[in-house]
Amino acid sequence: MPPSLENNQLLNTILDRRSIRHFSDREIPDDVFNAILEAGRVAPSTVNLQTWALATFTDQTWKELFDQSIPFNGNRAVIVPGDTHRGKKVMGFFSHRPLVEYTLAVINASLAAMNRLLRQRH
Repeated sequence: MPPSLENNQLLNTILDRRSIRHFSDREIPDDVFNAILEAGRVAPSTVNLQTWALATFTDQTWKELFDQSIPFNGNRAVIVPGDTHRGKKVMGFFSHRPLVEYTLAVINASLAAMNRLLRQRH
């Protein structure tokens, strides 16, 4: 890291990001969970289409749907699928291009998911 960027909080947050494969049993308070969801909502997206949807789960609602616990002992989960229908709003001037619509939706959903995963380590 160049000395001029050592105190760059955003860059340090990005570089310190890690994928977690096991979680504690601490509950996530609703206000914290809502703030995490909001971080994804404000993620950049193509012409602000926000081509994603959200499916949020507690361990109980996950078990009801998938007949098993949330992976890695999580107690809340979010699935962020891409929404190809929103992309069609601005793609109308192109002929039908499913790969473009799909790619747009996946990239934007990925940005929203990534924003939800960034946090400062303590």
